[in-house]
Amino acid sequence: MYLVRSLKTILKSTRHMISNQAFPHLEDLNYKLVLPPENHKIKAWNKLKECERRLIIYRWAESLNDPRNADRQITLDDAVSAFLYTFEATLRFLKDQLFKPPAVPHFEVWLLTQTQYDTIIKGLRTLRHFEAHVELHATGRNIKVPIRGGDNSVSVTWHLPQLSTADLKKLHKSPLKDSELKVWNRLVADTSVDTVFESGIIHLGKILNLAETVV
Repeated sequence: MYLVRSLKTILKSTRHMISNQAFPHLEDLNYKLVLPPENHKIKAWNKLKECERRLIIYRWAESLNDPRNADRQITLDDAVSAFLYTFEATLRFLKDQLFKPPAVPHFEVWLLTQTQYDTIIKGLRTLRHFEAHVELHATGRNIKVPIRGGDNSVSVTWHLPQLSTADLKKLHKSPLKDSELKVWNRLVADTSVDTVFESGIIHLGKILNLAETVV
């Protein structure tokens, strides 16, 4: 809720610069990624829907940036932070519903048994933990400069930060393990931020579907 208000304020204050980029209408959103089963019991579905809305807001924030100078990096990074926060909160909602002490097994142990709990979800959680407890990692970008005689447009692809063993050591407990860093770093180097977010939503949705069977 805070993100929507803050971004609307930014949009209003720079209307003369970005008048062609209207803030996305979210009230009657037709969800394409989060499709809970009929009569679902898992409360975290609503939080996962919020993740899809955060993804839309991130794409909006990305569209505001001039590829040549990334003049709205703060807006973009704030949108990333909001998504990571909501993504982790979705898992917390699931944990609170299904694994209240002295529930067995422990939530994190149960997660590790799920095939969809992969490098993408672990990496997104690790970024959230790192941002919340250690320091911020700015979103990086790759710029494609036009070749002489070719297309005159300039394109940019935004990427989530890579992580190192030293980064993981700064965390009390990291969902992403040292042995998984190479896969994560290759993923974020080759894949845009919004595509990683989208995959994370889809994979987490499959975990929620599995959780429906144990409610």
